[in-house]
Amino acid sequence: MASKLLKQLISGLNEFHFVQGMQAQTNATAMELQPLTANSTYQMFVVAMNQHGASLPSSMIIFNYTEGEDKEVNGVPSPPHSLSVASHSATWLTLSWQPPQFSLPDEKLSYTLYYKSPSQGGQGNVTAIKTTVPGHSLEKLTPNTQYVIWVKAHAEKGDSLPSETLLAWTDPAYPAYVEPPTINPVNLVVEGSSMTILCIAMGTPTPTISLYISGT
Repeated sequence: MASKLLKQLISGLNEFHFVQGMQAQTNATAMELQPLTANSTYQMFVVAMNQHGASLPSSMIIFNYTEGEDKEVNGVPSPPHSLSVASHSATWLTLSWQPPQFSLPDEKLSYTLYYKSPSQGGQGNVTAIKTTVPGHSLEKLTPNTQYVIWVKAHAEKGDSLPSETLLAWTDPAYPAYVEPPTINPVNLVVEGSSMTILCIAMGTPTPTISLYISGT
């Protein structure tokens, strides 16, 4: 059954910071919004309501209003959010984020993860990685280096705004050190029995140990 009440929520943005939330109500599926401030950016979504409650929000429309301009704007997902480092090492970072809060329930989303080092200036040094899941591991990174990271969501009708920017460091690198092997049992090993050789190695990234045995 169609909703009896359609509520339209409009939020004005100034340099993508919320200034004031406004809302307008209608029983139709279209309405004219006025007055709008020229050369201002608006963010808009729709919620349907009836006596049983409210629906999930629609996709979000973000547009810059220019007086006298008449064009169609498609709804796009809101930005991904809660970008964070799940785990890290000297040469890799595992990142995760939350999907957009506002998007169609059946909308197929994909993501582009962007990262760069602040010491590398220019847009040409930004690396972009496409993925279909809200998480990814960045590998072959430089130890003890800061990286700037952000992510965008993509839908059929367009791309979201960028997520918040994350500054993340890789761990410093430490030279590999291996202690002398320890053999257990320490007494003479009888033919056919087994022994345990313990090798403790330290370093970042984690070193790889190779054990060489000679003799007859």
